[in-house]
Amino acid sequence: MKIGFLLKTKLVFKKPKPCKILIYDGTESFFLKKIIQNKLCGILWTRGELINLPCLIKAMKSPFKFFRHPLRTYVDSFIAFCRPKIILTFIDNNKEFYFLKERWEKILIAFIQNGHRELSKSFKIQIGSNAKVDVMFVMGPAIGKAYKKIVFGKAINLGSLKNNFYISQNKAKFPNSVMFISQFREKPKNQNYFIKDSGKHILYEKFYFPEKKLIPFLHDYLRETRQKFLICGCTQEAQNEEEKFFREQLGCQQFEFLPQTSLLSSYKWIERADRIIFIDSTLGYEALARGKRAAAITCRGRNWGNSTRTFGWPNKFPKTGPFWSNQLCLHKVRNIIENLNRYSDREWQKIVSEIIPKIMVWNPNNIFLRKWIRDSLANSQ
Repeated sequence: MKIGFLLKTKLVFKKPKPCKILIYDGTESFFLKKIIQNKLCGILWTRGELINLPCLIKAMKSPFKFFRHPLRTYVDSFIAFCRPKIILTFIDNNKEFYFLKERWEKILIAFIQNGHRELSKSFKIQIGSNAKVDVMFVMGPAIGKAYKKIVFGKAINLGSLKNNFYISQNKAKFPNSVMFISQFREKPKNQNYFIKDSGKHILYEKFYFPEKKLIPFLHDYLRETRQKFLICGCTQEAQNEEEKFFREQLGCQQFEFLPQTSLLSSYKWIERADRIIFIDSTLGYEALARGKRAAAITCRGRNWGNSTRTFGWPNKFPKTGPFWSNQLCLHKVRNIIENLNRYSDREWQKIVSEIIPKIMVWNPNNIFLRKWIRDSLANSQ
């Protein structure tokens, strides 16, 4: 937190109300509030969107602590006003969150995994630190073991919170089609690289090199086999730019672009998909967890030596399997797509059931999380 935030943020002049459950970081809190009754929960905004003035004043009464750790001191002030039984977050890559337990031992601290994680490189938390939670709700058993190497706490396999929310509505499928899952982001305007990954600056063109080879191949293959080509969009903020990105790969060639129109619309599209292709999108794994016929061409990290982008990481699967390949070999891609068509429903479910639960489970309606919240509140009375 910087003092300059005060010039840009919205100030709240009332003290925060006491609550049973405090949501740490309001980003995507919509999903947690679908589980938690409004009267039970409060939200601690941590990115300067809202600042509670009474909490800020209380924090500044400890000037040495405040000017050394302004956000931490403000957060502690907010928690002291709310007196929650549980602090829960859906933003699991916030380093500060993992050290709350040091200062608030009597409060249950839990996080929900929100996407593919590179863990220590993403969180900047080292093995042997004091990072601690009571419970971590993770997507699957392998990633739970990886978290436990850097964060002390109990791991519960929940799957994807958002994927678990979307219940199939049995809408008509897109027949005789293949859907590619987009991972588009706009090119940064104020820096000469796209992302920092594995300690390396990755250029935009390098990150999206797999799309530039795979998309034209998919289009030509599907036209040859008389199948429809669909692209599932992934951003609401830049839909036009996203569609343009794919049209530039294909010129005037035909495909149908399915824009993201809400926080859950992508799940509607994948539920209606006949077959799915993805590179390393979390949504692709979520589709597989639902039993969808999907192929993973997990080749992106090969361009800069990042093994955490291989299929099913941190599991150690073969480089190529019945529905995945860590290499962008177009002959193998063709064989994998044909596998999606060839397997009977029984064969497909058998293959998927032996692989996917090791990566991501599916817990419709988030029953495990609801039960944990209910039992934890009952035990805290």
